[in-house]
This record gives sequence, C-alpha cells and structure tokens, in this order.
Amino acid sequence: MPFGLASAAAVCQRIMQRILQGIRQIMCFQDDILVYGSTECEHNSILREVFKALDEAGMTIRKEKCQLGVESVEYLGHKISKNGVEPKCDLVVAVKEAPAPTNKEELRSFLGLAEFKSKFVHNLAVVTAPMRTLLKKNVPFEWNDECQIAFEEVKDAIVHCPTLGNFDPTRKTWLTTDASGRGLGATLSQCVDGQERIVAFASKSLREAELKYSTIEREALACFWAINHFKFFLWGLPFLVRTDHKPLISLFTVKGKDHATPRIAKWIMGLEGFNFDMQYVPGKRNILADCLSRLPRKGGQGEADETLEPVLHVELLGITKEEWVTATNEDRTIQTLKDKIRDGWPERLQQIEEDLKGYWEVRSELHIAKDLVMRGERIIPPQELWEKLIGLAHEGHLGRTLTKNKLRASYWFPTMDKLVENTMRECVHFALSDKTNITHKSPLSPVEVPTKPWDNLWLDILGPLTCLGSRARFIFVLVDYHTHWVMTRAVHNVTTQDVTEFLKEAFTREGIPSTIVTDNGVQFTSGAMVEFLRNSGVQHFRTALYNPKANGLVERVNRMIKECFQLASISRENLGKVRLSECYGHITPRLIWSQEYPPSYLLRVGNQELS
Repeated sequence: MPFGLASAAAVCQRIMQRILQGIRQIMCFQDDILVYGSTECEHNSILREVFKALDEAGMTIRKEKCQLGVESVEYLGHKISKNGVEPKCDLVVAVKEAPAPTNKEELRSFLGLAEFKSKFVHNLAVVTAPMRTLLKKNVPFEWNDECQIAFEEVKDAIVHCPTLGNFDPTRKTWLTTDASGRGLGATLSQCVDGQERIVAFASKSLREAELKYSTIEREALACFWAINHFKFFLWGLPFLVRTDHKPLISLFTVKGKDHATPRIAKWIMGLEGFNFDMQYVPGKRNILADCLSRLPRKGGQGEADETLEPVLHVELLGITKEEWVTATNEDRTIQTLKDKIRDGWPERLQQIEEDLKGYWEVRSELHIAKDLVMRGERIIPPQELWEKLIGLAHEGHLGRTLTKNKLRASYWFPTMDKLVENTMRECVHFALSDKTNITHKSPLSPVEVPTKPWDNLWLDILGPLTCLGSRARFIFVLVDYHTHWVMTRAVHNVTTQDVTEFLKEAFTREGIPSTIVTDNGVQFTSGAMVEFLRNSGVQHFRTALYNPKANGLVERVNRMIKECFQLASISRENLGKVRLSECYGHITPRLIWSQEYPPSYLLRVGNQELS
C-alpha cells in the first residue's frame, strides 16, 4: 500500500480485526494487540490462539517490541493494570514539567493535553476557566497571577489523579446524570466486589441556547448527552440511568412519551436503541454527578443539535411587538422568572417571592425561547397585558369555553381561568346573550290518585314487534291507574277501528271509566276516536308532545313486556313458556303467553287471581 493514503489506517484496522476475529479477551488497535486474562493459564491459552491466527495470516511479530506475562502495560496513553486505569507515566511527566505558555498556541496545546486526562480529573473545567478566557476572540494574551495559579492547579490535579476502575461488560453498570443552571455532569460506574467503583467522569458546559431550557428539559438533555458520550461502553448492554429529577422517570415510560415536549420526545427517540432503565436518586445521594454539572467542562461530546431550538409562531392578537417588549422589560416578575430558570429554583416554596408562588407548581416546565418565558409551547405574558389579552380573546362576546380555549392555545399565566370568569360576569352583552345558563325545567305535576278502581285508564300501543309473527305485530296496553291492573291484546293493525274495538271489549267487561289518558298518536286523535269517547261519556286527556314520561305508568309496563321478549330470545324458549314476575306496588303481574289464545295477563291480588 502506498504511504500517505488517508484510508490506510482504516484498512489496516479492518485486516487485523478480520485476522483476530473470534478470539476472546483481546484488544487490537492498528498493530498493537493487548491480550489479558484472569490467570496465567487463561492468558497463555489466549496468547497461543493469537499466535496461531497471525501465523496462518502470514504475519510476524518482533520479539523486542513485545511485553509478555506482565501485570501492567501502557496502552493508548493509559497505564492499565489489575488495579484499574491511570494516565500514562510519560504524559504525566510531560504535564508536570511543562513550562508556562507564552502565547495562545502554546496555551491551546497545554489545554489539549490536559483535556485528554479530563476523565481522571474532578472539575477540570473550573480550574482551567481563567486560562480558557484567554482563548476567546478579541481577548489579548496576558498571563497574570490568576492564570499561573490555575496552571499549577491543573498540573497538580493530573499528577495526583485517582485510579479508575476497568470496565467489565459482565458487571452491573450505572450511569448517574445531573443538570444544573451551568452545565451537565455524568459518572459511569460499576459494581466491583459489592461496591460501586467509578469508571469515568464526564462534564459539559451548557451553550447559550441550552441555558434557556426548562429544568426538566435540561435533565433530559443530561441523560441524552451522557448516554451518547459513553455509548462505546453502553451499546448493547443493559444499564441503569440514575437521576435526581423525579418527573423525568415518567417521561421515559411508554405512556409518558405522549406527554413530552417535541424537544424531549426527539431525545427519547434518539435513545431507543439503548437498553436501560431509569431510577430516581435523591439529590443528597447524587453528589458526584451534581458537582460535575455545576462545575462543567467546556464543550464536550454530544453537543445538542441547533435544530432542537424551537421555532415560535406567535400570534399576539393585535398587540404590537414594541408594546410587548416594553411590557416585558418593565415586568419585574418576568425578569425574576428568567433568573430562576437560568440559576435554578430554591428547594422550598417559602424561599421564593410572593409574586412567583403561582409559578411554583409548573417550574419544571418553564424555559426561555427567543427572550420569551414559556410554559411548554405556550407564552407567559407580562402581567400588564393579561387584561388586554383576555379582552381580545373575548372579542365578539364569545362564551366561557371558547374564550378560555382561545387563550390556552398560545398563553398561560396564573389564575387565568379565574380572571376569565370575572370578565364574563362583568360583560353586560355576554350576560344578555348567555346560552350557557342552566335551563331549569318546570316542576312535574303529580297525577292525583283515583279514589276507586277503573276510574282513570292509561292506554298506549307497543310495537311493531317481530317476535310474535306476522299476525301480531303490535300490542295494546291498558292500565288502571288505581289498581295497576293491566289488559293487553296482540293485533296486526293499529287503526282507529282496532283501538275502539279493544276499548269496547274492555268497557263491556269492566265498565266505563271517567277518564282515559293517551299520547298524540293518530289513532287517538282521529275524529272517530273523539266521537266514540264522547258517546261513551269518557273524558279524553292527551300528554304533551315528545314527552313519554307524562304517560309513565304504561311506559313502565311496556318495558316489562319487552324484557319478557328479550329473555325468551336469549333462552331460545317458546313464548308460550315464558313466565316473568315483577313487582308493581302491592300487585305482582305474571305474564303468560299462550299459543292458542291472544296474550293476556293474570294478576295476583293477595291470594286471588284475576284473569
């Protein structure tokens, strides 16, 4: 292969991986092969497999470059042993003996060397902050006492850095994350001999746009960034993510995804390829990740995508931009809210100002977008514009529900619903045309109970029915209001003539009543029916239109008859065998259908049966 090809390293790596494929407990980077084992016998067995694979591929090894049977080795800038991972000795010496930088290029080289050891050093970003300031644009390079002190602290921190544990894919793995108003922090740890041991530290400072995120969005960003930062350790392995923000647990469940904001939903979708569970850990037990988030390292992997910043389409309902900006700048509550969102909220409600207590319950949902304070996707307007926004939403004298929905679509502020209700009560035009008032129906007039049997009758027609065959599609139902005695007849037609014949038979058997009550069916309102009842001396009353409950007693009997048919249909019995009892006051009617005679009722009154 010609020298200088950009793909040469990748081709070499692919060849070596193909040669050593299938051999366990080895690591290969280019021409450096690391073989490890827990015992000497295991180590030698794996080493023979490596030699055999290289021999079959025609590869040779220079003996003087090999280290065989050692308990520690320097590999890829680290010293690896059974105790864990430490920085390489010559790199530590290089940092310790490094002279103070004299220009930005030398400072940038020193910080690059220090950043390579960032996973071993606690709070490296805070220590290097004075020196990183010199790398900004339009800042002259002036090495002062503060930079010299920071320079010495960095060298001392790297020289005395702790030993990190070796990562073992078979061990239980934890990823602890946290977010503050300044940055994100994470620690990767594993269970070793029953105790938790740190594998690596990580921290990242927040960008300008990320500083405006709500608390829950920063906590979700910490999980998203940390998992991607350590993805080469975590990919394909089950692990536990620990956070001190309890609302985040429910968002990462199947049902919680539906309630996540678009930004958080995008992060959750980006983590679906990982196998992890979420666990809540109180802040007092999450000290390490919390410290790293409050003292973050500048930059870092997993930078949030700029496209995650929401694009706002704000409809200001007739309020000019200048009016909105002026009201926002003069509103002390809005400015204080921005400070709380950036710097963090206190732990207890009693520690905040009185005018901010209305925002306490939704504090985790608040964030800043384009200099606007938002609750989710809704804007929190300055208090000076609350009344005007409600008035604009109520334009046209809309009802309560429409006015509230119009406001809720784009805005939120404390006691919004209560202020809308107050506006509704003060609006004279709305009061005059209000259709939301409850319509109280006039009280029912109870029917006076007759003093004697067969004095007041109630008549109705039940049907059409299909279960009785083509010869009996309807049933006449006649009820005595005093005794609740029922008389029925199954008929094919329901003309006025059929009704009058049924009533003639009833009057002949039991006598002529004083009154009869029906609905407004054409059979009951026809001239022939009116003449028949007048000649019989019966006073006819009709119920109100579309008001069946005015004839409630007979309707209840109709319901009982329908239940009989339903039970017969379910049990698949012949209608002649159906026997159903249901109580009406002191009378128990027993319905018996006969195949030989039209359906009729037997009524049991005390110990007597009336047919």
